[in-house]
Amino acid sequence: MMYRPADENYERVDALTPPVDRLPHRARYHIASGFLVPGDTVVDAACGTGYGALIMEARGPIDYLGVERDLSVLEVRPTPSRRFEAVDLEIWGGPPTPFDVAVIFETTEHLENPTALRDWTYRARRFVLVSVPIADVGNFNPFHRHNYRPADILGLWQNLKRYAYFEQPNEITGMGTGIWVFEQW
Repeated sequence: MMYRPADENYERVDALTPPVDRLPHRARYHIASGFLVPGDTVVDAACGTGYGALIMEARGPIDYLGVERDLSVLEVRPTPSRRFEAVDLEIWGGPPTPFDVAVIFETTEHLENPTALRDWTYRARRFVLVSVPIADVGNFNPFHRHNYRPADILGLWQNLKRYAYFEQPNEITGMGTGIWVFEQW
């Protein structure tokens, strides 16, 4: 097994990630797929290597925009319906064109001020899916700016209606991941 140096990329799911560690991340994109209909425009914030696009596209044809700080990490190629842009989510105002679904997995906890991210998601025509680790106050990850509890996420996206909630337990760390699905009121 290959190990990464202790830097912020150790949380990124890529070709070096052991398959068993990929499963919970892939499962989140399968959940997101269930909220898509063919023809949707999807914005995937902090898309990482882009593997989520392939999972969501398997559901049916979509227009996909993956945004990531560093496009050099991409392992998935762009196509006419699959685009990638380099953005800083701390300041990005969102896509200039309408979109149906926003996917924000394992991202919010990395941002000093997540309100810029949150604000553009309010323009989603149908759903916003958000996942964060649910951490005890005492847990510390040097690459996370915030520890969230469910009430914090509900408060942050308070202008959207909670549609569904899923939880992925983690037997090893004891920290689970919360996955919220929000919709317009």
